[in-house]
Amino acid sequence: MKINSSLLWIAAICLLISGCSNYRELNQLGVITGMGIDQNDDPEQPYRVTYQVINPSGVSQTSSSGGQGLAIINYTITAKTLLEAFGKESVIIEKT
Repeated sequence: MKINSSLLWIAAICLLISGCSNYRELNQLGVITGMGIDQNDDPEQPYRVTYQVINPSGVSQTSSSGGQGLAIINYTITAKTLLEAFGKESVIIEKT
């Protein structure tokens, strides 16, 4: 009986201690809603990738203060390969 109550206490403490250590608010995230791949005129960097990102803080400003901030931001990246463009995206777009 003593072992069962000890296990119950340990389980209860583990549940209470576990929290949201990597918790992020929604206004700290950027959501990519669209991606377009185009051909670039430059032969050194033939790919042009455009990302459309929702800016959560811009959405809240638009609804409350009459359109002060941009709700959608477009980022354009040129690269030699698509894999290189995807790697540059994680550096350039800060909230993804």
